[in-house]
Amino acid sequence: MIIFALFIVSCQAASSTEKIPLVTATFESSEPETDLATVTSAPSSPITQGEHSATEINDSQPDLDIEPYREGSKVEITFPGPHSRGLDSEINPFALQVDVVLQSPVGERITVPAFYDGDGAGGLDGDVWKLRFKPFMTGIWHYDVSSEDVQLDGIQGSFEVGSNPECSMENSSEIDLNCRGRLEFVGEHYLKFRDGNNWIKVGLDDPENFLGSAFGGWGAKRAQIDFLSEMGINSIYAITNNIDGDRKDTWPWVGESSPEAKTNHDRFDTAKLQEWEDFFSYVQQKGIVLHLVLNDDSAWSGYDQELYIREMIARFGHHPGIIWNVGEEANEIYSDSEQQAFAAMIKDVDPYNHPVTVHRKSPWPFIGNQIYDLASIQIGDGGSDFSTARLMDYNSIVIDHREGKHTAGTFYPNHDR
Repeated sequence: MIIFALFIVSCQAASSTEKIPLVTATFESSEPETDLATVTSAPSSPITQGEHSATEINDSQPDLDIEPYREGSKVEITFPGPHSRGLDSEINPFALQVDVVLQSPVGERITVPAFYDGDGAGGLDGDVWKLRFKPFMTGIWHYDVSSEDVQLDGIQGSFEVGSNPECSMENSSEIDLNCRGRLEFVGEHYLKFRDGNNWIKVGLDDPENFLGSAFGGWGAKRAQIDFLSEMGINSIYAITNNIDGDRKDTWPWVGESSPEAKTNHDRFDTAKLQEWEDFFSYVQQKGIVLHLVLNDDSAWSGYDQELYIREMIARFGHHPGIIWNVGEEANEIYSDSEQQAFAAMIKDVDPYNHPVTVHRKSPWPFIGNQIYDLASIQIGDGGSDFSTARLMDYNSIVIDHREGKHTAGTFYPNHDR
C-alpha cells in the first residue's frame, strides 16, 4: 500500500535524560556524523588509523599517539567476548545484553547498548561485540562495559574527541546531517537539528520497501538517494519488517525466505544489517532523514519485540537523523496499549532521544499521549487518491489535530492510556 502521511510534532517538553544499555562496538572516523559522542576502540585485528582495540585501551588514559576522533563521526568500539555460534540452539549470543556507560568530558553519563556481530565481517560465528556511538562534545571520553559475561564485563577505556574541520563554518555542508547534529523534539511544532535549524519534512512515504527489492541493488538505491537529495527531498520511509505485510521482502533476521526468518526470529543477519548500516550512513550524508518503521501493516509480529528494538537501536541509533515508528497502521497487529508499550520500550533503550511515533489513520488516536513526540497520520489510500485530492482537505487534517492539542491545554493533549 502506498502511504501518504503527515507529521504533527508534539509540543510537550522533551525529557533531558539520556539512558541506554551498553554493548560492544568499533569506531570508524572516516564518516562524519555530528549527533552524539564519539568513542574509540576496535576489533582484535591490527590497529589502523581510526580504529582502536578495547583490549589495548583498558586504562583511564587515552592513547594520545592516535589522532583524536572527530566530533560527529561514527565511533565503533569492538570488544572481544566469548566465541559464539550465531545459530547455536542452546546459547543465543544475540540475547546477551551488553551495555556501555560513556562519560563525557564534563562528567555526564549515558548508557548505550552494544550488539553481537559474529566475526565482525558478516559471518554469524565469532567473538565480536560492538558499540556504535556519535560524539557530541570534544575532549576526553571514558567508557565502562557492563555484562553478565565475565569476558566483557568491566572492560574500560578512554579516547579523545577533537573538532571536525569538515563541519566548520567554512567547510560545512548544508546537506550532511552529520554536521547538523541530532534531529530532536524540542517542545515546538517542528523537529529541530542541534545546529538550531527546524526540519520540515519534504518527501513521500513510498516506496515502503527501500530496504527490500525497491530500485534493485545497493548501487541503484544510492543512485535514487542521489536523485532525491538533488531534488531537495529530505525524508525516506523504510520498513524494517514486512513479513506477511505488503511487499514481503524485508526483515533483519537470518533467512533467505520469510519462513526461515520466522524460525530464526531471535538471530540477526549480521551481513545484511551491515549493508543497511552502510546505506543509512550514505542517506544521512545526503541530508535525508530516516523514518524507520519497525513493522508493516498486517506484518508478522511473532518475535521478541524487546530484542528486536534493542538490536535496531544498538546498530542504527547513532545516526543523527532518525524517526522511530512503532508500525504502519499499527492497529492491524497491535492494540493501543501494545503500541504505547513498544514506544515506551524504544524510549527506554534509545540514549539519543530520537523522536518516536506510530502510524495510524486519521483521526490519530494518541493526541496528548506524552510517550509520542509527533503524529504519523495516513491521509489517503494511495497515489491515485492523492493526485486527485484537494490539498486543502489534507491541510484541514493538520489544523484539526493542532487545534485539538491546544484545546486540551498541553499542545499534545493527554490521551487515555
